Amino acid sequence: KQQKSRHSDGESDGDDDFDDENVKASKEDTKDKYAVAQEAYGAQTRAATMVRSVEKLLAMVADIRRAHLVNDAAALVTAADARRKIIEERTQATRNAVAELNTAVDTAVRELETVYYNSKYVK
Repeated sequence: KQQKSRHSDGESDGDDDFDDENVKASKEDTKDKYAVAQEAYGAQTRAATMVRSVEKLLAMVADIRRAHLVNDAAALVTAADARRKIIEERTQATRNAVAELNTAVDTAVRELETVYYNSKYVK
Protein backbone atom coordinates (compact mmCIF):
# COMPACT_ATOMS: atom_id res chain seq x y z
CA LYS A 1 0.00 0.00 0.00
CA GLN A 2 2.89 2.36 0.52
CA GLN A 3 3.93 1.92 -3.09
CA LYS A 4 0.55 2.97 -4.42
CA SER A 5 0.59 6.32 -2.76
CA ARG A 6 2.68 8.27 -0.36
CA HIS A 7 -0.31 9.82 1.29
CA SER A 8 -2.68 7.76 3.31
CA ASP A 9 -5.67 9.71 2.07
CA GLY A 10 -5.08 8.68 -1.58
CA GLU A 11 -4.05 12.11 -2.86
CA SER A 12 -1.01 12.51 -5.03
CA ASP A 13 1.18 15.56 -4.55
CA GLY A 14 2.32 15.73 -8.24
CA ASP A 15 6.00 15.12 -7.46
CA ASP A 16 5.78 11.57 -8.78
CA ASP A 17 4.73 12.78 -12.22
CA PHE A 18 7.46 15.40 -12.20
CA ASP A 19 10.12 12.82 -11.23
CA ASP A 20 9.00 10.45 -13.98
CA GLU A 21 9.18 13.24 -16.56
CA ASN A 22 12.66 14.24 -15.38
CA VAL A 23 13.88 10.66 -15.66
CA LYS A 24 12.43 10.32 -19.16
CA ALA A 25 13.83 13.69 -20.24
CA SER A 26 17.20 12.79 -18.79
CA LYS A 27 17.23 9.51 -20.70
CA GLU A 28 16.20 11.28 -23.91
CA ASP A 29 18.85 13.96 -23.38
CA THR A 30 21.45 11.24 -22.87
CA LYS A 31 20.29 9.46 -26.03
CA ASP A 32 20.19 12.75 -27.94
CA LYS A 33 23.66 13.71 -26.74
CA TYR A 34 24.97 10.30 -27.66
CA ALA A 35 23.34 10.44 -31.09
CA VAL A 36 24.64 13.94 -31.69
CA ALA A 37 28.11 12.88 -30.61
CA GLN A 38 27.94 9.87 -32.94
CA GLU A 39 26.82 12.04 -35.84
CA ALA A 40 29.52 14.61 -35.12
CA TYR A 41 32.18 11.90 -34.96
CA GLY A 42 30.91 10.38 -38.20
CA ALA A 43 30.93 13.77 -39.94
CA GLN A 44 34.42 14.49 -38.65
CA THR A 45 35.63 11.10 -39.83
CA ARG A 46 34.12 11.61 -43.28
CA ALA A 47 35.63 15.09 -43.53
CA ALA A 48 39.08 13.79 -42.56
CA THR A 49 38.76 11.01 -45.14
CA MET A 50 37.79 13.51 -47.82
CA VAL A 51 40.73 15.75 -46.95
CA ARG A 52 43.15 12.83 -47.16
CA SER A 53 41.63 11.79 -50.49
CA VAL A 54 41.96 15.29 -51.92
CA GLU A 55 45.57 15.51 -50.74
CA LYS A 56 46.33 12.19 -52.41
CA LEU A 57 44.66 13.35 -55.64
CA LEU A 58 46.62 16.61 -55.64
CA ALA A 59 49.85 14.69 -55.10
CA MET A 60 48.98 12.37 -57.98
CA VAL A 61 48.21 15.31 -60.28
CA ALA A 62 51.53 16.94 -59.37
CA ASP A 63 53.37 13.67 -60.07
CA ILE A 64 51.63 13.28 -63.42
CA ARG A 65 52.46 16.84 -64.42
CA ARG A 66 56.08 16.40 -63.38
CA ALA A 67 56.34 13.10 -65.28
CA HIS A 68 54.73 14.65 -68.35
CA LEU A 69 57.12 17.61 -68.34
CA VAL A 70 60.21 15.51 -67.76
CA ASN A 71 59.39 12.65 -70.10
CA ASP A 72 57.88 14.62 -72.97
CA ALA A 73 61.01 14.93 -75.12
CA ALA A 74 59.18 16.41 -78.11
CA ALA A 75 57.74 19.21 -75.99
CA LEU A 76 61.14 19.87 -74.43
CA VAL A 77 62.81 20.07 -77.84
CA THR A 78 60.07 22.36 -79.16
CA ALA A 79 60.35 24.64 -76.15
CA ALA A 80 64.15 24.75 -76.46
CA ASP A 81 63.88 25.58 -80.17
CA ALA A 82 61.39 28.35 -79.45
CA ARG A 83 63.70 29.81 -76.80
CA ARG A 84 66.68 29.54 -79.14
CA LYS A 85 64.81 31.36 -81.91
CA ILE A 86 63.78 34.15 -79.54
CA ILE A 87 67.38 34.54 -78.35
CA GLU A 88 68.69 34.58 -81.91
CA GLU A 89 66.13 37.24 -82.89
CA ARG A 90 67.08 39.39 -79.92
CA THR A 91 70.79 38.90 -80.63
CA GLN A 92 70.31 39.95 -84.25
CA ALA A 93 68.24 42.98 -83.20
CA THR A 94 71.00 43.98 -80.76
CA ARG A 95 73.67 43.59 -83.44
CA ASN A 96 71.64 45.72 -85.84
CA ALA A 97 71.18 48.41 -83.17
CA VAL A 98 74.93 48.39 -82.42
CA ALA A 99 75.73 48.68 -86.14
CA GLU A 100 73.34 51.64 -86.46
CA LEU A 101 74.96 53.29 -83.43
CA ASN A 102 78.44 52.72 -84.93
CA THR A 103 77.32 54.33 -88.16
CA ALA A 104 75.82 57.28 -86.28
CA VAL A 105 79.00 57.71 -84.20
CA ASP A 106 81.22 57.51 -87.32
CA THR A 107 79.09 60.14 -89.04
CA ALA A 108 79.20 62.38 -85.95
CA VAL A 109 82.99 62.02 -85.64
CA ARG A 110 83.50 62.89 -89.35
CA GLU A 111 81.31 65.95 -88.99
CA LEU A 112 83.24 67.04 -85.89
CA GLU A 113 86.56 66.51 -87.69
CA THR A 114 85.31 68.52 -90.65
CA VAL A 115 84.17 71.37 -88.43
CA TYR A 116 87.41 71.25 -86.42
CA TYR A 117 89.76 71.26 -89.39
CA ASN A 118 87.75 73.89 -91.27
CA SER A 119 87.57 76.17 -88.27
CA LYS A 120 89.40 79.49 -88.49
CA TYR A 121 90.51 79.21 -84.87
CA VAL A 122 92.56 76.02 -85.27
CA LYS A 123 95.36 77.33 -87.47
